[in-house]
Amino acid sequence: MKNKNSIVAEFIKHSLIAEQTQYSVDYRKGNKSQDALLAIRDGLKDDPELAKEVFDELLLHDNPYVLYVCSVYAIVLDHRKDDAIQMLEKIADMGNKLTSFEAKTALELVESGELFELHGASEKNVMETDNKMDLLIEVHERIEEYSKIGSILKNPDKLTEWDKITFSEEEMSALKATEFSSHSINGIEKIISERMLTLFFNFFAVVDGVGDPKLRKKEDVWLGFRLENKTEENDKGDENFLHDQLFEAYSKWLELKSNNP
Repeated sequence: MKNKNSIVAEFIKHSLIAEQTQYSVDYRKGNKSQDALLAIRDGLKDDPELAKEVFDELLLHDNPYVLYVCSVYAIVLDHRKDDAIQMLEKIADMGNKLTSFEAKTALELVESGELFELHGASEKNVMETDNKMDLLIEVHERIEEYSKIGSILKNPDKLTEWDKITFSEEEMSALKATEFSSHSINGIEKIISERMLTLFFNFFAVVDGVGDPKLRKKEDVWLGFRLENKTEENDKGDENFLHDQLFEAYSKWLELKSNNP
């Protein structure tokens, strides 16, 4: 792979040729430059650091067509996507005939997701298939882990700091008085595991939008919830984490339950 300066120079040269041939109708020359630009894109895929340096410089260029092409490739390669979209919006409003039209078309393709399909890429900010599967596998791992409650049943007075359970005196006495066999514990753990799996299944149905939150106002339309990958660019580090909000939601849930007996 060439160095940054030579790549930037080559990118600009072929972008300008591609722009000129749109008006001169020299398709053969234009196609060669488009192929050269695609080759640069493919080479930058495997070198994110170099891609960053190249796009950071190209996005400072003053030619609208150069900015149009580099913005499209920056979006496809997931570098400064927000800046690149804003650049396309600016070019689309320039009234620069063909280039403005192409920028507007590119924005529509970004919105529909077709831009990534055309360039053989996946939209990076949307959770990819492998990551989704990793998350779902983690659900099964946690179900197996947290359904194992044999030690709690046998020693209810020896809870760990993570076991947020408060037993009444009657409950504690009843548990201590019960002699749980390995078979009874296995049966109880199977019940818990199955119920937890059903819980997650129905929860993800609500997330996917094929189910509705039970305590949501009926007149409000629920379309679901979208999970996204974090990247260095969109990870602001100041979001409200769901695992923290879960405890806040508990008091709100109690309030809703009391108002909807």
